[in-house]
Amino acid sequence: MSKLILIGIFLLFIATLLIIIGSIKSIKTKTEIAAAGFIGPIPFSFFSNKRMFYISLIFLAVLFILNLILRYTR
Repeated sequence: MSKLILIGIFLLFIATLLIIIGSIKSIKTKTEIAAAGFIGPIPFSFFSNKRMFYISLIFLAVLFILNLILRYTR
């Protein structure tokens, strides 16, 4: 059990390090963002340009199809 705790702490450390590196790198470059998900059956999406909109739309469509497949194959 203590090995799992150490692995979790290590993964949190790596994630924090990646966030810091990403934020430092984003100062020098243009960053594009998109966020998509579902709240119950209602999809939502936030995006910074048209390309990210299409990526989030494809992501939501795949999630919706997976949801239907998993829901009706039981």
